[in-house]
Amino acid sequence: MPGRHAVRRVALFAACIAILALAAPARAAFPDRPIQLVVPFPAGGTVDVVARKFAESLAAMLHTPVVVVNRDGGSGVIGLQVVAAAQPDGYTLAFAPNGPLTVQPALAKIAYDLASFEPVCQVFAYSYVLVVPAGSAIDSVGALVTRAKSPQGVKFGFGGIGTAPHFAMLELMRAAHVDVLGVPYRGDPPVALSLKSGDLDAAVLTVEVARAQGFRILAALAPARLAALPNVPTAREQGLDVLATTNAGVIAPRNLPADVARALGGGCAAGVRDARFEAGMQAFGQTVSYLDGPAFARALEADAEAKRVLIDATGMRQAR
Repeated sequence: MPGRHAVRRVALFAACIAILALAAPARAAFPDRPIQLVVPFPAGGTVDVVARKFAESLAAMLHTPVVVVNRDGGSGVIGLQVVAAAQPDGYTLAFAPNGPLTVQPALAKIAYDLASFEPVCQVFAYSYVLVVPAGSAIDSVGALVTRAKSPQGVKFGFGGIGTAPHFAMLELMRAAHVDVLGVPYRGDPPVALSLKSGDLDAAVLTVEVARAQGFRILAALAPARLAALPNVPTAREQGLDVLATTNAGVIAPRNLPADVARALGGGCAAGVRDARFEAGMQAFGQTVSYLDGPAFARALEADAEAKRVLIDATGMRQAR
């Protein structure tokens, strides 16, 4: 039977533990400091522009600053490596299109794969257009194909290996049975600069960039004519079955705490319905396309499988 002093020591120890437990600070409710939203492409492109507008709405919904940081390079890989390696606490997120998530891990061994992330929400989806300089003699998809078959050839720019514009160029080559000289760039803005300067003959760009720069738009690379460009025929209407679309949204490092995931998911759902964000998207000529985290995850998994098939068919993995 323990002595009186032993009992007192045990009681004192238990009391100390209780006091320490009461004194230990509970984890602060998320969020209690600014959130960093990494965009893995240069400033000025469509993903960056939408991310900045969405960051404003997300900040208002979560009642904390959301700071956009551009970490471009490697067709989106550099920025996503940073996010994949970050603490899964909700304070380092990415606003990314599907390409760096579903294509790049299939092309080469890199520091992450799709399973490295927890999709939070899809925010928007957009289609691309096939363009040439405003003063170009090329005035249709047919004329572009004819030029590509000539000794003069076509110098074609796209924003990074494995991106939607790159796949569009490959599909165009296969559908038209032509070869072009493909030149990769770090995002849409430098492609646009080279197209304006005459260093490129053609490119695949977003509607926003193409219209802002005054390029001649030959075709919408979409299943149907785009609402923003009702008079521009699709590539399919001109005899070539070529599509280029991108879905983009918010992703986090995997293993987010449940309460953090709920807060971010709720913030996203409210953010896409924010009137200011909707107005901004209309001004950009973009369309909100919301999916919650699980639905976004399923869409990314399906895209990864579809892109794997294309990569195998074109031999891109071996080429890289």
